[in-house]
Amino acid sequence: MLRWLPLLACALLLVGFAVWLLALRLATPTGITVTWQGQPQGFTSSDQSAIADQLKTTITADSGGQQPTITYKITYAQRQGDYAVLGAEEQTPSGQMIANEGVIMLAQKQGGVWKVWLPSSPGFCAELNQLPQGMLSTDERSQFGGCPA
Repeated sequence: MLRWLPLLACALLLVGFAVWLLALRLATPTGITVTWQGQPQGFTSSDQSAIADQLKTTITADSGGQQPTITYKITYAQRQGDYAVLGAEEQTPSGQMIANEGVIMLAQKQGGVWKVWLPSSPGFCAELNQLPQGMLSTDERSQFGGCPA
């Protein structure tokens, strides 16, 4: 019986280490969080949820399959038909803003499914040029000088 004691002690040590790693993993924020400030007009809770999910998918794809630990707080939302322009603040897990100006993103409902484009996303310029007139001012549009009109 005594010869099994060191083996039992090692097994308990390994189990303890595994529990500690799991607790550390659960306590460390991971992934992308999307929140909406207030209740934007023209967007149902279903729209908000679908846009948030698609934004997470877009960010993951634009990040090469990685999920950065980041929060997007959508502070501005304008909808015209199936098109939307969204403004968001990027925040660290501690709540500090990452970019001073925030991020403008575009969304379009296609076949009942929302798609989202960030300025770094493939197809952003094409989507920008499809926006209905008046959704972005000339000044806002000029922020995307790399997109031909």
